[in-house]
Amino acid sequence: MVAIYQTAYPRIKSDITEDELGDIYTPTTEDQQWALRHCRRSSASFLGLLVQLKTTQRLGRFVGLGEVPKPIIAHIKNQCRSRVTLKDLKTYYTSGAKDRHVKLIRRHLNIKAYDAAKTSALAQTWALEAATTKEALPDIINVTL
Repeated sequence: MVAIYQTAYPRIKSDITEDELGDIYTPTTEDQQWALRHCRRSSASFLGLLVQLKTTQRLGRFVGLGEVPKPIIAHIKNQCRSRVTLKDLKTYYTSGAKDRHVKLIRRHLNIKAYDAAKTSALAQTWALEAATTKEALPDIINVTL
């Protein structure tokens, strides 16, 4: 199996710099106003929604709380002046609110839900086509991504 670091599959860096935090994970005024339309600023839902939004904007996919490095959470929490604890945020990530927010974020970012039947067939076609000109498995995977 190919290691994820050998592919173009988007992932969160573990050694993120302050500049990257500011450039990538700072919620804009528009982000915060959008989140306020869906939950109260003081709630764990507000912070959770922003964490999900910023990580999804970066990766193009949704991740669990365990995949989000603490510096990113702390940065977003600081930027929106949240007093929510990590325990409260963990509760949010296991709640129905988090799942409802996935739908909101998909709509906001115009991300379509994965359709296994269509996507699997397309990915297989792309992989087979790439295999005619590429030999290394990471290169084939990158084409399908």
